[in-house]
Amino acid sequence: MAEFIHYKSCPVCASYDLRAVVAVKDYVVSNETFDVVECGNCGLRITQDVPDEAGIYRYYKSENYISHTNTKKGLINQLYHRVRKITLVQKQKWIEKWTNRQQGRLLDFGAGAGAFVQQMKSNGWEVTGLEPDPEARKVAHQDHGIVLNDTTLLQALSPSSFDAITLWHVLEHVHGLQDHVKKLKELLKTDGTMFIAVPNYRSADAEYFGEYWAAYDVPRHLYHFFTQ
Repeated sequence: MAEFIHYKSCPVCASYDLRAVVAVKDYVVSNETFDVVECGNCGLRITQDVPDEAGIYRYYKSENYISHTNTKKGLINQLYHRVRKITLVQKQKWIEKWTNRQQGRLLDFGAGAGAFVQQMKSNGWEVTGLEPDPEARKVAHQDHGIVLNDTTLLQALSPSSFDAITLWHVLEHVHGLQDHVKKLKELLKTDGTMFIAVPNYRSADAEYFGEYWAAYDVPRHLYHFFTQ
């Protein structure tokens, strides 16, 4: 049976100064309301009383969760696919620029339905894609013909073996943040680069759309870890 995680201290800086800031409702799957708290020391925001690893997956079980289902139903999802074509190329350029490589070994952690893995593979990179959701792995194979592995493979990977590691809006979904970051750092070569994208509630667009997201965004562990 799933249990819930109640944070008494910040998972990043260990401060006990946690303050409730907003309550958000999951309109997509559960219709449950979750409290978001903010660390008074480092500014991190986390979802309080989130499901543990055993119970979190049901919150992703929706055909509207596009990164796992690759759905094209509806105007928003169609626009997402158009924008994604552009961002995939941009991500590839970032990888090549900051690693100073046109090819190499890459680990994509939290690969979703495999679009980025396919982008890099088709451009000569040797890519290992890890994704915990078996349904998303199935979509990756059906849509892109690629095989993603479960994230349990992470512990079996060899140290210092990747030129680049990418986590595109993944870290905020991860349980055991410190342990995952430590392991991922061990997998990088000495001259390797890790690319991390996470939500930033202090960004200009977050401030502009703040009231909208407070009313309609879906928690699903989404606020679990934020960049500062």
